[in-house]
Amino acid sequence: MKPKHTHFSLAVQASIFLGGLFCVLALASPLPTNQNNAKSIEAKTIISLQDPHGRQTPAKVFQEIADYLKEKEKSIKWDVYGDYETNSDDSFLRRFEAEIAQDFGMGDAVFMPSGGMAQSIALLIHRDEYKKRRMSHHNDNEKYRFVCHETSHLMLHEQESYRHLLNLEAVVVSTKEKAAGISIPPMQTEDIEVALLHATGNCTPPVVALILEVPHRELGGKLNSWEDLVKMREFCKTHDIAFHCDGARIFEASTGYASQNKTIKNLASGVFD
Repeated sequence: MKPKHTHFSLAVQASIFLGGLFCVLALASPLPTNQNNAKSIEAKTIISLQDPHGRQTPAKVFQEIADYLKEKEKSIKWDVYGDYETNSDDSFLRRFEAEIAQDFGMGDAVFMPSGGMAQSIALLIHRDEYKKRRMSHHNDNEKYRFVCHETSHLMLHEQESYRHLLNLEAVVVSTKEKAAGISIPPMQTEDIEVALLHATGNCTPPVVALILEVPHRELGGKLNSWEDLVKMREFCKTHDIAFHCDGARIFEASTGYASQNKTIKNLASGVFD
């Protein structure tokens, strides 16, 4: 029996696809028929489909920021990045973080300048927490691992930073063999068990975290079935593995599951959004 997978609606998939294309649209201008026309089109307004506001010079952007700050300087209490001890009433940043934590059903949240940074810090926390829990069984020569799909951002875009910075190894799960044509399915619990056995000969080696992308970006926005998410969570709890959600598109996933975000996030040990 082929595994069932939950997909986004066609409209959502189409919006994700279009949002990822680097397309430009020349407004109020016919296609150039000669070199002179080709030069004249440069003077027209070019709008990126990823930015509906058009292109602005750095000077204009900074001037707009300066004007906004001048207008609000008496009504807003400004903060600095890293003011973690500040009350949320006195800090815009801490107020924003508190709102996100509440929406995600978490104790706290912290803003990060980049997703790559957030993901590495999450892995570091999960690794150190795992070490604390296993102190009596700790071996200095033991290699700690995490599990992720082969299309994870960590595999494709971060130059093995997990190995160089965190001294971690990846157990990479492939689902290509289960593909129906060009449609590759998302990582499921059974795939994780097979990958662990193949990589180490042991279904439960020292694995600090399982990273699940919700939804799988490189697979066209595919989602695991809700039943498999619950099964994956139980697998992680049984084997003392942190279940980490790479949720860069988590709000789109909530639409796919027709569920509240808090319900989705309560399945995981941590969420990167």
